[in-house]
Amino acid sequence: DRLVKTLLLAALVPEVESLRALNAEKLAALNHGTIRTPIPGRESQEVLRRCRSWAAAVGEVRIGEEMNPGISLQLTGVDTESIIEQARKEDNQGNRIRLVREMLFSELGIEERNEFFLDYEFLWKNTSRKCELLFRNIRELPDSSLDNDGEDWKLIIDWPFDEAGHGPRDDLSKLQEYLEKRPNGAKTLCWIPSFFSQDAMKDLGMLVVLQHILSGERFGQYANHLSPTDRQSAKALLENQRSVLRHRVKSHLEAAYGLETNDQHSLDTTHDLEMGERFISMVPGFEPQPPPAANLGAAMQEFLGEALDHEFPAAPAFETEVRPTVIKKVYEVVQEAARAKDGRVFVDTNRRGLLRQIANPLLLGEMAYDATHFVLGQHWKNHFTRKAAESGETVTVGRLRRWLDEPRAMGLPKEAQHLVILAFADQTNRTFFLHGGPYAGSITDLPDALELREQRLPDEASWNCAVTRAGHILG
Repeated sequence: DRLVKTLLLAALVPEVESLRALNAEKLAALNHGTIRTPIPGRESQEVLRRCRSWAAAVGEVRIGEEMNPGISLQLTGVDTESIIEQARKEDNQGNRIRLVREMLFSELGIEERNEFFLDYEFLWKNTSRKCELLFRNIRELPDSSLDNDGEDWKLIIDWPFDEAGHGPRDDLSKLQEYLEKRPNGAKTLCWIPSFFSQDAMKDLGMLVVLQHILSGERFGQYANHLSPTDRQSAKALLENQRSVLRHRVKSHLEAAYGLETNDQHSLDTTHDLEMGERFISMVPGFEPQPPPAANLGAAMQEFLGEALDHEFPAAPAFETEVRPTVIKKVYEVVQEAARAKDGRVFVDTNRRGLLRQIANPLLLGEMAYDATHFVLGQHWKNHFTRKAAESGETVTVGRLRRWLDEPRAMGLPKEAQHLVILAFADQTNRTFFLHGGPYAGSITDLPDALELREQRLPDEASWNCAVTRAGHILG
């Protein structure tokens, strides 16, 4: 009562200095002792929360977008409730799901496309990765949608609400039944949110209605009973209400999907989930931890990153994005070092950073921070030579790829694999052959069927004699 009356006085007598430019701190100070919080000093946060709640219900309460937003009351005689009532029928389950999907995808940084499955591309340890994304009610999914036979991970994101009589534990039961039928599991991740509270569902329903009214040219047909002046005022009020509601629903989503939040009014406590129950892996033995993140997009990246860390425990942490153009520049230096007698080669200043960011994590050699020369290492030469001796098999590109992930998987992108294989070929004087004929392999083209044959080099005396004779004969 006192907070609203303070806002009303500020609207009636805006020239009074103490009532000018009100914000949550000034409102709390002007009504000292009215608002009490468990932790002293947080009164202004509680005032702002209450004002946002009112603004979501009535457009006359205006709240700014800044960090310490201004709060004001707009006095008007326009009835917006009659406009809202005409569009109440738009608040249904389907429209709520569509709006949550649109807002959630916006927060996750995913381009909205009307497709059942989406391919989501992201960077992990500066390598390009993909996952298959599905936004559906897990409780209703067939087992085939939980299966995953591809190389990339699949991520299924559930809704923060369901039909009456169902809760998030029904989704967990569905996953448990799947694992009982398929003990080997699947390369699938599930993100199960807690359910919205009644207040949160009310906010979502009102936002659905306002979004419908204010989209395109619909507002005119819902407000045709108002005068042109009142229409303009009504539209401003509804747009203000929609803006506040979007902020509140975004906060509800963050709470439901596992971000730390102080808003205790967002979730249904009768169907609450533990934080660890919201992030589920269908791979036996892999139990992801709740990702610490500041926003939903970062939380999804952390979740997927945990899955990739489990799959590829030896993956190098590259310091720049791994792209074919970058790999080619690094290979030019590595190739030159492989041909040098001592394995050392001078590196131009503009390439030293690339060698540190790519070659060092790949264990190809050492480019120290204060060094001018790159020193080629022996790690892969020794590793591949040992594996070839143990297996007794012909050395092929396909087998080298397999040995790259032994003893622990690295999960290198193709270009990085090719860089290591080409460096090994140069170090051991091997040439690529396909179906008995020589083949010019490159960073972008190394088929698995290529065979690496070692070229026996002559001794130094024979070489010097050949060079001398060639000089006499050919001039």
